[in-house]
Amino acid sequence: MQLHAAMVLALAGASLAGCFVSKSPLVEDDKAAFPYDKIVYAEQGSNDTTTLTRQGSAYLLQPKSADSDGHIRFLKVGDDLYVAQLDFVENDQVHYLYGFLKVDLPGKTVASYKSMAGGADATPGPGLSHCDEQDLEQVCIEALDAYVDYARKAIDGGAKPDTVYRIVSVE
Repeated sequence: MQLHAAMVLALAGASLAGCFVSKSPLVEDDKAAFPYDKIVYAEQGSNDTTTLTRQGSAYLLQPKSADSDGHIRFLKVGDDLYVAQLDFVENDQVHYLYGFLKVDLPGKTVASYKSMAGGADATPGPGLSHCDEQDLEQVCIEALDAYVDYARKAIDGGAKPDTVYRIVSVE
């Protein structure tokens, strides 16, 4: 599953710079997808695993090497395609970060796209904007459909994934 994109989002959360974010949750409880009760994954080339365990209306993010109170919700947007929404609290403020996941279940991999914003995202387009004129790499998602379209166009255009994860186990 594309759940490991959430790990990338969690790692990026410390600075929020260069991320796709929103001011409020865009994947609502009643729209969230739960393809597994529990999934363990690792970034390709690493043995550090992360576990996502379903807890109520979200998955609890549990990195092996650190404590976390982050939650992830997935929204299925196509065959093997998901939007991952990570929420976490930093400095008493809730933050929402996003990644677009493409799952290859037979290959036991998940590729994360558009979880990290950068120079190519300088003019994101309708439904997406720069959150702050001083930080042109942080992109605010105003409409989830716009983000999904943007990520799909990037993949169709040959964009490389931000990160690839390997699925260790699922339940």
